[in-house]
Amino acid sequence: AVSLDPDHLDGWKLLGLAYYTKGEFVLAADAYGKAAAIKPGDGEIQRNLGLALAEIGEAGRAEEALKKAFAADGNAETAFFLGKLYYGAGRYEEALEYALQSIRKDGKSPKAYNLKGVVLNQLGRHAEAAGSFQAGLVLAPEDIGLQVNLGIAYINSNEPAKAKPVLEAVLPKITDEVLKKRIVEYLGSIKDGPK
Repeated sequence: AVSLDPDHLDGWKLLGLAYYTKGEFVLAADAYGKAAAIKPGDGEIQRNLGLALAEIGEAGRAEEALKKAFAADGNAETAFFLGKLYYGAGRYEEALEYALQSIRKDGKSPKAYNLKGVVLNQLGRHAEAAGSFQAGLVLAPEDIGLQVNLGIAYINSNEPAKAKPVLEAVLPKITDEVLKKRIVEYLGSIKDGPK
């Protein structure tokens, strides 16, 4: 379609999606870039362009596209991805702001609560982080990442008595050997308190 009509918007969008799904992020970014040139104010196209650019390490351009997407449609997913991008860059205050915006727009997103929690942990606000992980677990009680992060937040806030049962409960569910070893180490570091 795009070889017959270089301005075929849906063709570029579909091509971008196909490349992204295949993990060919450079080609996906190129296709989404062509779609964005045709319709620059489309939030979905800008979000997809930003995600593809983030995958290839183009953080500055990814941020620009995601900010355009958020300005266009204020989407909760876009706010989440901006928060994640800022978290990866160590820009924790900005990451927290976008995590909060994502939650305000979609209060039923466990991953947004998880992002808020990991950012708060990085900011040294461990009790608040634990609260965010607990909120995420209300929505997704079986989420292993949220359970692990809650246990770590309890350790960071010097509450080993709360951390131990959380980490012991999640340990058998973990399939990643590196993470499993880390949790065993955390549990080994927790001293049994008075019974």
